[in-house]
Amino acid sequence: MKRTYDLVLGLGPACSCSQTLRKAGLQLLSFPFDWTAYTHDTVQYPGDMPLKVNDICAGMEHWFEREDISYFHRALDGQDIPYNRRTTGIFPHDFHSPEELERNFEKVKAKYARRISRMLELIRQAKDVLIVRLDAPPGEPPTPDDDCRYARRKMAEAFAGTNFDLVHFRCVKGCAFKDRTDREIEPGFREIAFDYHDYTPGKPFYEVKLGEAAKALRVHAAVRDYRTPEERSRGRWQAIRKFLHLK
Repeated sequence: MKRTYDLVLGLGPACSCSQTLRKAGLQLLSFPFDWTAYTHDTVQYPGDMPLKVNDICAGMEHWFEREDISYFHRALDGQDIPYNRRTTGIFPHDFHSPEELERNFEKVKAKYARRISRMLELIRQAKDVLIVRLDAPPGEPPTPDDDCRYARRKMAEAFAGTNFDLVHFRCVKGCAFKDRTDREIEPGFREIAFDYHDYTPGKPFYEVKLGEAAKALRVHAAVRDYRTPEERSRGRWQAIRKFLHLK
């Protein structure tokens, strides 16, 4: 049965999760985990979701401090990437050089402060929140079910009175969209499994077929418009600007 939520929150591990939610019309504003990831040494790994949930439940305190952030060389794609030693977070879309980190840090910190405040306030106000986890394809170990259970339990403990459901997308190599499995593991916890990796030549190794993932999610979820009038107006203007640019 399709359910309307007060908030749909993506918990990665990568930006493809946020992109899928936007494609499905389920994310209306930006949040701190949209374009960031948590890492273990050199790769994204399934254990990142409990870390993110712990940070949310702690109020994201000290989540983005200059003394915690430095660069390291990521063997996965040969990039030097900004890395937070405290949280294991990486910020590939915010800084592209150590010089840029120094020059723009305060501006980026203010951006994340706004997104963190927005996320926490919307969670506190919500009666029903849907957490979405979309594993990065292909070949990554799937997020363990126990990590998903932990996320729901921990969030419910930290935000009393709010119900947290969770949908986990698991990438199964070779399983076509029409053959996907869509099952309720337990009440409030659903798994959708198929091969949503985009194998188009030249695409990055983690590229997702956003349309297919979004279509599978829209079967189960809708979201109320939680934006303020000012945010709605700004969103319409941004859409107009995008349309005119495309024209």
